Amino acid sequence: MVKLLKMKSIILNLFFGVIWVLICPYFPSIHLSSSYLVFPCVFFLSFYFFKPNVSCYIQIPINCLIILLIDFLFRLYAGGSHDQVGIALCDLNFFATLFTTIISSCAIILVSPSFTYKLPSNRINFKGIILNSIFIITALFITFFLFYFISYNK
Repeated sequence: MVKLLKMKSIILNLFFGVIWVLICPYFPSIHLSSSYLVFPCVFFLSFYFFKPNVSCYIQIPINCLIILLIDFLFRLYAGGSHDQVGIALCDLNFFATLFTTIISSCAIILVSPSFTYKLPSNRINFKGIILNSIFIITALFITFFLFYFISYNK
């Protein structure tokens, strides 16, 4: 239980995802018009203010999976798979939300206490920047391929 309480930011993000899934079938226009702004802000603020003991390398894939799950449940319960326009709007919303969340993930890594951009010799840590960028891009592609597999392999 103590270990679970140390993961407050992940619990907050999951709770936010559940609330979002419960609200969106009744107000789908809110989901389509604001999720690409709301999700990255919630993910960043929960990580920044709660200072989790969980690494950002665990937080970022969980955030991507939350977006994927919410998109899947939105298509399942709030429509968006009935006609071509609904599918296009849901796809556009997913890609915009994922893109802005990846930008928020870069900010999460910037404020993460486990990563420093300066080496002891007062030089910039380019290796760390490149490795973190590769990690974020990998999380992006894995989420995209999971999205493609769920949405288009029927």
